[in-house]
Order: sequence, then structure tokens, then C-alpha cells
Amino acid sequence: EQMLLERLPGHDQQLPTIISLNDGGIPDRSNFLLGIGADPVPRMQANLQILETAGASVICVPCNTACAPAILGRLRPST
Repeated sequence: EQMLLERLPGHDQQLPTIISLNDGGIPDRSNFLLGIGADPVPRMQANLQILETAGASVICVPCNTACAPAILGRLRPST
């Protein structure tokens, strides 16, 4: 979050509202993609709902493996 704030121009009152959600309970995405782990999508969908309820209009998922079509492709229709 700090890196993001450092890159945004303006003073505090000019910055957008930022909602951060870090969920260590999401099943391992790599194991899921390898076929040896639980599906992370239901937990991630629940987190999308939390963020939307909190007022998020843009959602960023900073995770390389979550960008795989088997995951991101199923998340996009959820929001």
C-alpha cells in the first residue's frame, strides 16, 4: 500500500479511497493449478463481495497465479 501511495500525486485530501484486504486463508493458487490443492475461487469471490460492499469500484489482485485463466476467468463474472 505504501508503494501505491508514493506513486499517487497530491496531498492526503486529493488521494482516492483505498481499501486493502489481505486474506491468508485463501488456498494456495499454485497447488490448485497443479491439481493438488483446494479451489481458491470461492474464498476470493467472498472477498470480492466484501470489497464491493465496502464501496470498492476498482479491485486489484496482486498475485501472479491468480491471473491464470482457471482462476481470474472465474472471478471476473463474479463482480
